[in-house]
Order: sequence, then structure tokens, then C-alpha cells
Amino acid sequence: MLKEESKDIEDVLAIDAYKMELERIKFLLKAYFRTRLSKIEQQLFYLIEARESIGTNLSPNEWKYAFTLCALRGNYFKENFLKMLPNLYRDFEGNKPIPSEMAIPPKDSYIFVRVVQNGSIYQFDNK
Repeated sequence: MLKEESKDIEDVLAIDAYKMELERIKFLLKAYFRTRLSKIEQQLFYLIEARESIGTNLSPNEWKYAFTLCALRGNYFKENFLKMLPNLYRDFEGNKPIPSEMAIPPKDSYIFVRVVQNGSIYQFDNK
């Protein structure tokens, strides 16, 4: 009887450990995707301008998001800022090349995480 109870407790602990690991993985994935979207928003104009050279780094959905966001920002800029300017200054073409002074994202910085120290590999026993 005591052996069965200890086995039940081990099963419950193993299930709880699996659940915690799944929650940790979900948290990391959500943080990773939030970071990717944030970086797309921060470097939007650079990404649009340099899309031929970096095309494989973004998924098709991320490119769709970037183009949609760029169009929405352009429309917002035209409707809320340019229409208040004198006619002489209202000419704005979103298709013009972006100046070379534009902020280029740093290529040598970490994107999401950096491993500070190698850790052990944890594996649960399949019972």
C-alpha cells in the first residue's frame, strides 16, 4: 500500500514537472515572437528597403505584417501630418529610396538570448 502511494506521488510530481516545462516553453516562444515583431516594427523601413538581401530571414507572414504596417503608417502620416502642411510640402512619395543615414540594425548584437554558461541536459524517464 505504501509503495502504491509513493508511486502515485511520483507520477503526480512527474506530471507537474511536465506541465511546468510546457508552460516555460510557451512563455519563451511567446517572448521570442514578441521580440521578433518588436524588431520588425523598430527596423521597418530598413527591412522594406533591404528586402532582397534579407528576404530569407523573415517568414511570409512576417513580410506581410511588415508591408501592411508600412502601408498603414504611410496612410496615417499622409492623413494626419501632410494634409496640414502647405501644398508645396505635401509631395511625399513612399517609394523613394531611404537615405543612407537611416539607422541600420546592429549586426553583431544578440537578437533574443545569449547563452552565458553551458547547462546540463535534463531528461525525464518514461515510465
